[in-house]
Amino acid sequence: MKRAVLFGLVMCLLLCGYGSSYAGFGATGAINFAKLTGDDVEDVDSRTAIAGGIYLVFPVSPLLAFQGELLYAMKGGTVSGSDPEIGEYDFTFKLDYIEVPLLVRINVPTAGVMKPFLVFGPALGFNTSAKGKLEALGVSFETDLEDVKDFDIGLVLGGGVGFPLMGYVASVGVRYEKGLSTIDDSEEEADVKNSVIAVVVSIGK
Repeated sequence: MKRAVLFGLVMCLLLCGYGSSYAGFGATGAINFAKLTGDDVEDVDSRTAIAGGIYLVFPVSPLLAFQGELLYAMKGGTVSGSDPEIGEYDFTFKLDYIEVPLLVRINVPTAGVMKPFLVFGPALGFNTSAKGKLEALGVSFETDLEDVKDFDIGLVLGGGVGFPLMGYVASVGVRYEKGLSTIDDSEEEADVKNSVIAVVVSIGK
């Protein structure tokens, strides 16, 4: 219930801003190199996954804007090892979220058509799926993961460059998102956080 109420409030803010301060919108996608980090995490490799959704931009000044996004983002990580019974194995934590980044966008002034920018701000995540996938002996097995929190929050830092493309505005960039709270919902509440490096591509008007 709490997750649904918070999600509704965020969407109301985005839609209200869209109605009064509209400047641009479009589609965005990313390749996520996701990991699990924290004091209680060891030897976790990255999971290569994707994210995608829409964005809205609201101007504050020629150099400053607010950028809200609504994304479906895949996160998690992979553990590789060896077991006497099953041999070499890979276990992937598949954590998927509806994510709402609320970003401040700083446009760097330039004379050419290439427009560099920086972004930073929080990203609110609402977990939609938490599964573990074991791959060993040439077969795979998937199961639900317990004790994963419904809500996550991270801090996004990144930048990119925008440019005109066939009547549209396109951009490419790189972001780093650091989880600010543990995703472990067990009694022990281990220190396990999401971490993502993303290569982002967007196009819109």
